[in-house]
Amino acid sequence: MERSCIICGVAANSREHVFPAALGGRRTNKGIYCDTHNGEYSELANIIVNQMRFFNSQIGVVGDHQKTTGEVKPVLLIDPVTKTEMWLNNTSTAFAEPRITSVTLNPEGDSAIEIAANSLQQLDTYVAALREKGLDVHVKSKGTPGIYYPGTLEGRLDLGGSDTGLRAIAYIAQTFLAQAFPDLARLPELAPLKEYTLNNSGKDFACWLSPSDGGHDSESKRFNHRIIVGHNADDNVIYARISLFGAFHYGVYLGVAEAGSSRSVVFDIDPLVKHPPLDMQKTEYDKAVGYSPRPENLTEYLAAAIKNGEAKASVDGLMRNIQDFQRESLATKWLQELERAKPTDRETANSFFERLVSSESGWILKLIKHFRRNFSQAMANSKNKDITKILHYYSENSELEPSSFDGLSDYGRTLLAISSAALIEKLTDDFFSGELDQDRMEMLLSGGQGLYTVGRVIQDEASLKVLGYAISDEVW
Repeated sequence: MERSCIICGVAANSREHVFPAALGGRRTNKGIYCDTHNGEYSELANIIVNQMRFFNSQIGVVGDHQKTTGEVKPVLLIDPVTKTEMWLNNTSTAFAEPRITSVTLNPEGDSAIEIAANSLQQLDTYVAALREKGLDVHVKSKGTPGIYYPGTLEGRLDLGGSDTGLRAIAYIAQTFLAQAFPDLARLPELAPLKEYTLNNSGKDFACWLSPSDGGHDSESKRFNHRIIVGHNADDNVIYARISLFGAFHYGVYLGVAEAGSSRSVVFDIDPLVKHPPLDMQKTEYDKAVGYSPRPENLTEYLAAAIKNGEAKASVDGLMRNIQDFQRESLATKWLQELERAKPTDRETANSFFERLVSSESGWILKLIKHFRRNFSQAMANSKNKDITKILHYYSENSELEPSSFDGLSDYGRTLLAISSAALIEKLTDDFFSGELDQDRMEMLLSGGQGLYTVGRVIQDEASLKVLGYAISDEVW
């Protein structure tokens, strides 16, 4: 029986990933679906993957199908200013298509066009397409690699907020039930669930849950997915509880059947672990762990969570967790490189930190934005005329210019240059004073020390432009 497809009963040999491979699922089971039904469920698996891809790309999840290449799949987002599509992952930002950054008309009547592309291969493909259209295009020169600094990028998170998204959640629950309890997954009482997941027939199987309902969600480690499946003998409900990244929580009510005593299995999946056995921990219980009774209105919690801001708070909390993780990872990487380099004099140390800072200049731009925003908010009601002038200077000058080759304005490039130089000097000072440990490195990347270091030079730049002289931090 365990080797038969839970949908049609024929031989099951599809080697199905129990948890979607693109989200870090490493385990397969050949006893759940036949090839036909595994293929028919691929649409739902892709929905989950696409909705969660942004978070995967930001923490660096390598899908099981990409484990040999180590590739982190990027997510496609929209720049709301330029209306262009951009690919984003944890290490890079790239435009989906080459873009024209300037057009100059020569005296001869020809146009000199400057094009920004992600690679020479993308440029060659773009030029070839122009020639196929009959345009006489010649490449005069090829530029040097650079970084594009995007502003706000937009995407859409629909998982659980639409019927299709909830079907995808129910599909995960169905698959894990078959993994943990093959006998329950094949009960005739679960036929309506399978009609729902396979053919979108019926409804009211899955819903959003509050993190506090049934507990156990908080026990997951950072970014873990937690899947709980089981049977509650008190009301004979076969159920699942699903938490993705410890931030999105769902309940699935798979069916009602008399199936003996209460039992459940908890699966904790770490998407950052690339190989078994530490990728998944399985714990069995002789009770209905994480079970919460089915709500009368399955959409009630989601509607309330959107209205009271709890849903947004979950996403914001996950984003803060991701940024913390990125900062910690980068600080660890820099310290490891520093340990290998072991600079012995200030000039060598400066060169070393200049290389590090230039390679991760996006972090310095975040510090710049953070300081300017915080200062403007804190001083918004100031009666000091000099501060008012500086606030006006800030409001009149943006560090971003989406249409430029690097996404920065001239002002933004100036701030990035002076802020980078200040941070390099501070890193060198802290290194030779013996203060540059993990906490200090993290604070310089995005904490108070980094904001202070960058803020001083930004304020001096502004006061020099507005007041005619650079002010010291004691003034403020």
